[in-house]
Amino acid sequence: FVVAPQARHLDTGTTCDLETWRARGWCRLEMWANHLCVEHQCPVVITERQSVMVESPEDFVVYKGSTREGAVGCGEFSCCALGHEIGGRSIPCDKDVCLQILRRMWANKLSHSQES
Repeated sequence: FVVAPQARHLDTGTTCDLETWRARGWCRLEMWANHLCVEHQCPVVITERQSVMVESPEDFVVYKGSTREGAVGCGEFSCCALGHEIGGRSIPCDKDVCLQILRRMWANKLSHSQES
């Protein structure tokens, strides 16, 4: 499930919705994790009380998976927005962690495909 109604972020005051969810690097990694999973599920996307949709694998590949809009590394990361620093202390970039996870997921998907 993706639950992303329009709401105001408590800390920043910015408006959050499905598009801002799709823009975040970690959320993009969630989409890729589902897409690369052996037991892939078509995610149910809930945005408002009257708005529910199901995203097909084809939609993901055509509209997100094959574009920069779906690339994990091109997503927004809080660590980058903070200049990789919190309270004067350096913090690592989450993109590196996401890339390692994404590589493992692709390797597992390829391995499973070769076995099938």
